[in-house]
Amino acid sequence: MVLPVKTPRTRKERPPLTEGRVHELALNYLDRYETTQVRMHRHLTQKLRKRALEESLDLEKLGRWIEAVVKRLVRAGLIDDSRYAEARTRQLRGRG
Repeated sequence: MVLPVKTPRTRKERPPLTEGRVHELALNYLDRYETTQVRMHRHLTQKLRKRALEESLDLEKLGRWIEAVVKRLVRAGLIDDSRYAEARTRQLRGRG
């Protein structure tokens, strides 16, 4: 019996990390989850820290991009801490 030869998986080429890409990633996260400013900031920081180091991107610069993106999303009404708190309260009350 001849076993198939496994070929190494190639990783898809990722676009370089830019402020615009950080914004796209934040919007993707908001498509799935309602969140707060702090949780979005934490999510983006955790997700992108390693990648920034791999791309030799200054972490302070990444932090500024994340801050700018979160502020932009708040201004646009896509992140609203009070709306999140109200929805979470209703959810927990519904559990009994």
